[in-house]
Amino acid sequence: MIERSKQGAIDVVQASDPINIDYAEMFRNVFSIYAEAGQPHVVLDLQAIPLIDSAGLELLLDIQEKYRHRGGTLKLAAANPLCRDILHVTGMDKLFEIYDDSVTAVGSFVR
Repeated sequence: MIERSKQGAIDVVQASDPINIDYAEMFRNVFSIYAEAGQPHVVLDLQAIPLIDSAGLELLLDIQEKYRHRGGTLKLAAANPLCRDILHVTGMDKLFEIYDDSVTAVGSFVR
């Protein structure tokens, strides 16, 4: 299940499904909505996401690239220990801004 909310001009996405091959299309559809709306500024709250596989990592990179082409960005927040390890081991933690919580991630857009 994916929940979307807005904090000022920033969109926050929360989910409890894994970001994997089985759910990649669902996530892609949600993130594409923001890309079509103009300059996307999105925080993905990873707190309840149990796992990110290689298809999920590829999806996140694709979305980030799409957002950058539109002058926006995708930031990650509240990664649980497993997701944090996956991001670190794959080097993805160097490619994304990752915050301890979504409030801090949202606040980072105004700096």
